[in-house]
Amino acid sequence: MIAPQITWRMRVALWIRSSVLPDLSHAASLARLLRWYTPRAISAEWAALGPQEIIAVVERHLSTCHRMRGRRCLRRGLLVFYFLHRAGYPAVLHLGAFHRPQGCALAHCWNSLGELVDDPPRDPIVPMLEWSGASGNQALQRFSTPYGFAANVSSGGSPVASLLNPSNRIVVPTRVDHP
Repeated sequence: MIAPQITWRMRVALWIRSSVLPDLSHAASLARLLRWYTPRAISAEWAALGPQEIIAVVERHLSTCHRMRGRRCLRRGLLVFYFLHRAGYPAVLHLGAFHRPQGCALAHCWNSLGELVDDPPRDPIVPMLEWSGASGNQALQRFSTPYGFAANVSSGGSPVASLLNPSNRIVVPTRVDHP
């Protein structure tokens, strides 16, 4: 699908959000990133586009953005989530972890909007977080999950268990990558 033409204000909003994201993703917690990339208002300009058009606009922009290397799926997921919500679509941002044969756990980030799934994981994945942009305590359950979920990934001490700290909270891995 060819990305639609967008206004200069839409380009500036996309450029600003994508320009600061690489630095923010290294300096801020995931909880802060989720709050900062959850818009408070709907934009009439973005609402004029369909969800697949918004994804195409973000994808086209990111294809020329050299600062988006590393943690690409997280950054792409946050941008798509932000602009889908800016248009009024109830997208859900997902974060999950999967075990790699090399013994490391990797994470992946993707969006869903009903039946539309943007950048789905290619391997079986353990869901860790679903963010719909809701406000209040429900949104900041802070990734609570029982320790037992890691046993479903592999037997004999799953590397995914290293994502959990003693307070039963998921710790975002330093490397977020595609499978």
